[in-house]
Amino acid sequence: MVEYSSSELGDKTIISKLDLDSVVMDRWNMFMQKGYFRYNSNTIKEKVVEGRLEYLAQCQLNRAKLRRPPQSMLSIKQKFDKEKFNFNKIDESKELVCQLVNKDRARQMERDILIINVSPADNGHSLLVPQVEAGLPQVLTNHSILLSLEVMKLSTSPHIKMAFNSLCAYASVNHLHWHLYYQPHNLPTQSLPLSPVQGTPYHVFTEYPARAWVWLVKETDNMDRIEKVAREVVMLTSWLTDKDVAHNAFITRGAEEEGGMEMNCVRLMVWARESVVGAKDPGEFVMAALELSGQVLVYTQDKFENIVQEEVVIAQKDATERLFKILEHDVENIFMNNPV
Repeated sequence: MVEYSSSELGDKTIISKLDLDSVVMDRWNMFMQKGYFRYNSNTIKEKVVEGRLEYLAQCQLNRAKLRRPPQSMLSIKQKFDKEKFNFNKIDESKELVCQLVNKDRARQMERDILIINVSPADNGHSLLVPQVEAGLPQVLTNHSILLSLEVMKLSTSPHIKMAFNSLCAYASVNHLHWHLYYQPHNLPTQSLPLSPVQGTPYHVFTEYPARAWVWLVKETDNMDRIEKVAREVVMLTSWLTDKDVAHNAFITRGAEEEGGMEMNCVRLMVWARESVVGAKDPGEFVMAALELSGQVLVYTQDKFENIVQEEVVIAQKDATERLFKILEHDVENIFMNNPV
């Protein structure tokens, strides 16, 4: 059972599979109307980039100028610093969307919350902050992955998406969080075919330039299966963290292994990628989780007007290809020798 509460409503209401999305969007729109964001998301322009992959480009001029300056990230294992901005410092009366409470984890001391992203990149852009009071660094935990998959299972929207950027992979705040938002465009990572890797629980893309490890979760999968996927994914991301390998993750509705337009699965993908050390400069565009998924946030008008598929392909390969080739056999061995 999942419940939500808010400081304004002052009560607790059951969130069902039918109303999670309406709760998020109703609260999000209310906060937008009250002016609690740094800018209005209706200023974002978007277009489909010509080409086979049909990348989505979004012109994010306000996000480039008005968002909170990103923290300087020097290590993937950088410790949480309570003196710097973190999500325990927000005004919940202006930012709390809901609290998620699982009846099986009701004794958990720290809250799992959804808050608005005051610098939104898309419709409904919120942050899922697991165990907010614990002050966890931006390193994936089993609980945070499981929580994200539970949120996907609760949602009935075909457009919901979730994204994670590790430190040195364009995370802006060193406090554990996932991005959650709604985007109707069919991204290539949702529909391109996948190939299983024998002896492992994951798949890989066969026709996509950003090489990733991909898990499939079906609508009919029970909680035992979902918990198993969470353990497998955290096995990979913990290994990457231990190796000081930056990474991004993305969760979306998607097709089964053969690909296509029937979005009857959840796809969870993880990219190992080249590290970006220090405070990030967005420039024209970067390669964070959204961009690796096929949704490219563009920060200048000229680049938005002139972006072409080939430069996105090159940027995705530059970020991911070398490391995937280096690590793919080691990752295969991890799962072959340590089945979850």
